Amino acid sequence: MHANEDGFVLGECPVCNQFIERDGVKIELEDGSYPQCKGKDYKRWTYLKEKVNNSGSPRVLFHEREIWDCGLGENIGFEQDGKGKSFLRPVLIIKKFNHDVLWGIPLTTSKKKGHPYYYNFSFVEGVQSSAILSQIRLIDAKRLSHLMGYMSKPDFEEIKKKLKGLLQ
Repeated sequence: MHANEDGFVLGECPVCNQFIERDGVKIELEDGSYPQCKGKDYKRWTYLKEKVNNSGSPRVLFHEREIWDCGLGENIGFEQDGKGKSFLRPVLIIKKFNHDVLWGIPLTTSKKKGHPYYYNFSFVEGVQSSAILSQIRLIDAKRLSHLMGYMSKPDFEEIKKKLKGLLQ
């Protein structure tokens, strides 16, 4: 092991055995190339999660029917992960409890026709989205990054009916 010019210590990834930085913030091989680690980067997510939680930034204003990019992070098993270096994923705000917390439903662009745990709709012209109903979760507003769009009122009423049906 050695430190690079920025002083970060390089170590071996326990998932793919490639060399990455121990804190997971910068991924770089000793020769300066970048590995495609197939493992989950829990260290990077933990670092970012602490940063978001301790930022001191005011919470954003949000409402039901809005779709926000949300820091869902790296999760376990089949739980929906965020994507990219900031671990963001579009989330539909299904229920606002107060200015701090909400129920959110992660979205995907994978088409899921006729599946009871998905609701297909479009909030961007020409792009089909699917709400993953089985992945509904409580989310702190600190995780909300930026507003992406809105679900139509008819779709919103229909998705609420579908969620209620899942509880039967």
